Amino acid sequence: ANAAKAGGRRWAFATILAAAIALGGAWLLLGKGHAPQIADLPADSRSTTLVDGTRVMLMDGAKMSARFGAGERRVLLFGGRARFEVTHDAARPFIVEGGGSETVALGTIFEVNLLNPRMPRVALVDGSVEVRGMQSRKSLRLRPGETAEVPPAGPRIMTAPAALVPP
Repeated sequence: ANAAKAGGRRWAFATILAAAIALGGAWLLLGKGHAPQIADLPADSRSTTLVDGTRVMLMDGAKMSARFGAGERRVLLFGGRARFEVTHDAARPFIVEGGGSETVALGTIFEVNLLNPRMPRVALVDGSVEVRGMQSRKSLRLRPGETAEVPPAGPRIMTAPAALVPP
């Protein structure tokens, strides 16, 4: 009887210890040990990974269709905004088409904003992209931190308002 009692106590102690470890881990992940969020994503945002490994965050009601072939990876973007973290593939450029613009990247991070479909905007976070107007066929290359808008006449770099430019 004493042996059964001792075995039961060990099992109870192991169970309590496992529960304490699980609670401590949850506290670290969800509480003090978790890094603060820098920015909240819109409630309707959703993330997906394409077959080539590219990560896409669709926001503000954006919809997309991907068409990948041997020579290129093409995404058609409809409305909203989308952030692309493109997997590098030198043999197949990654092209986002939407709102009368094309953005071409090999491996980079950028956002396409079609909230105003007549004036698409492309913001480059990292890497390099070429932005083209589909009507004018004019193009320009963005550097990290730059944003372009793409009216029918062709893309142009957006500049900060005069009040925000340091002297």
